[in-house]
Amino acid sequence: MLDKIIGNEKIIRAINELSTLMYEKNFYLFTLFFIFFSYLILTKIVFNATNFKISAFNLNSVNLPISKVSAFILFNIVTILLLVFLFPIQVPFVDDWLFLNNKFFNGSFYKSLLAPEGNHSYFLYKIFNYINFYFFNFTQGFFSYLSIALITLTSYFFYQSHLIKRLKTNEKIIFFAILFAPKQIIDFTQSVNLIWLIYLFFVALFIYSLNFRKMNLISPFTILGSPLSIGSGITVPFYILLSNFLLGHRARNYLHVIISALSIFLILNIFPKFDEYSIVPSVSLYNEFITHFSIINLLGLFVVVANIYSPPHFYFSFFPLLIGLIQIGFIVYIEKLTFYNLKIFFLKNPLLILGFSGSILIILFRSFPDFLASRYSTISIIFQLGFLIWLCNLKNMSLIKNLFLKISLFFYLFSWFLPYEGLHTHFSKYVRSSSVELCYKKAIDTDLNFEECNNNSYQILFYGGSWFDKEKFLETIDFLYANNLNFFFHIKDK
Repeated sequence: MLDKIIGNEKIIRAINELSTLMYEKNFYLFTLFFIFFSYLILTKIVFNATNFKISAFNLNSVNLPISKVSAFILFNIVTILLLVFLFPIQVPFVDDWLFLNNKFFNGSFYKSLLAPEGNHSYFLYKIFNYINFYFFNFTQGFFSYLSIALITLTSYFFYQSHLIKRLKTNEKIIFFAILFAPKQIIDFTQSVNLIWLIYLFFVALFIYSLNFRKMNLISPFTILGSPLSIGSGITVPFYILLSNFLLGHRARNYLHVIISALSIFLILNIFPKFDEYSIVPSVSLYNEFITHFSIINLLGLFVVVANIYSPPHFYFSFFPLLIGLIQIGFIVYIEKLTFYNLKIFFLKNPLLILGFSGSILIILFRSFPDFLASRYSTISIIFQLGFLIWLCNLKNMSLIKNLFLKISLFFYLFSWFLPYEGLHTHFSKYVRSSSVELCYKKAIDTDLNFEECNNNSYQILFYGGSWFDKEKFLETIDFLYANNLNFFFHIKDK
């Protein structure tokens, strides 16, 4: 089977040997190294670099001030790290199986890499998939720790941006409370949701690039990388293009990069995709729009921008709908958006514009009540971060600003314990994952067949749904077991 996937027996042998050297024999060493690497990155956040001085003649001059904001960021990252490390979710859930099946059974590396899934290319996610498969036994832990590294870097770039530095300490704490909204905890345990954290990273990198007046290496990296993460990533190069047009800048320094980004996006989204074992034309964006859009989707716009203020369930949709309506209505009322005012508003509020435009894309190509899904919390986070910055820059609005800060902090604290969010989401998935592992471990130890475990796991991992073909699921299970991959790697290692 591996011969067919890669097509070169020598490459396979070399990859297997390297995988054994790097991972199987040094799993704990690798884990400790990764944690240590993450903390090295954090030092730029936790310690004020300008005050971190070590004199060769006086070691007592070492100064390590930790601000409240830095401590809050560290608390969130360590909390997520401890959840992932102490209660690891080793088994793939729902959409992850679709990518497992496509990756293993649907053609060559290059075709599967370029083929889109729905409205997204998942290009960068697929790159990480292949790295994980070739070097780390395709474990779920790889994606979890990679997600933590991404949110760490995202925090760093936001922390260093001029937009954030203007905020007061309590405003910065609420900024990062929104960034670490517990609703997105699922992004750290379900590999396919890595795309949202990649997109959030590129947004933070773009905001950080605004520190520099001239175009630098960060700009083309962001412009090209963002559309490769997810469909909503196209909003970043579009914003850069429109903002430069509104500023009257000459386009020759950046236009070729933006055209490249748009071309990549179009190529990845019109390339044929895989359906079972054959190659078929990609579903067009127009067909997706016709399938999903309705008048009620217009109300969904307000739900998406306030997604983080509600559990992902239809019965709670009134709360984000009300909050979103109030926020957007308040913006329109305060700004009195004439053409000139709109230009100034557009240029001064990149996060608001990116969050709002991303929400529009979601309501165009998704159906209600999907707008409440946890995976769309990233778009809501971007909008809410932008709303916070906009609100804090208003004069004579201290009462409304303090009210928003208190509401945001309340939802941050409360969401850790809400159903289908925060701790509830993680521990419920951990219990399900552990039950699947225990079943297969028992079957392996007692030389039983997998029939009972397969049937139970299919119900558990897809939450009773049957949208994913069971034969494909069984085929993928057999492949993972035969090649000691994913959760079978951990079972056989116990």
